[in-house]
Amino acid sequence: MSRCPSTSVGSTPPPGATFAAGEDVRWLPRRLATGLLVPVHDFWLLDGEVLAVAHHGGDGQLVEVEILRKPALAAMHAEAFEQVWELAVPHADYVLAA
Repeated sequence: MSRCPSTSVGSTPPPGATFAAGEDVRWLPRRLATGLLVPVHDFWLLDGEVLAVAHHGGDGQLVEVEILRKPALAAMHAEAFEQVWELAVPHADYVLAA
């Protein structure tokens, strides 16, 4: 695992903190992602129709968040999310490979 995701896994709080409020964090090992077509950017889907896309610079820092009101594009992202979510491993069960 590259340094960035490895750091994210290690810094995600154990179940309890935000998990008590209903947050469900999952991780998708690359070996499970074969065959998936997924967006290459972080995104938030709002009300099923508005897409907020996070654009990062080469250093990983957030550059801007683009708001797109394109229901068809939002639907494509929602479908990709559902496919990933089905295969992803819950945070409490995820073990970093050596």
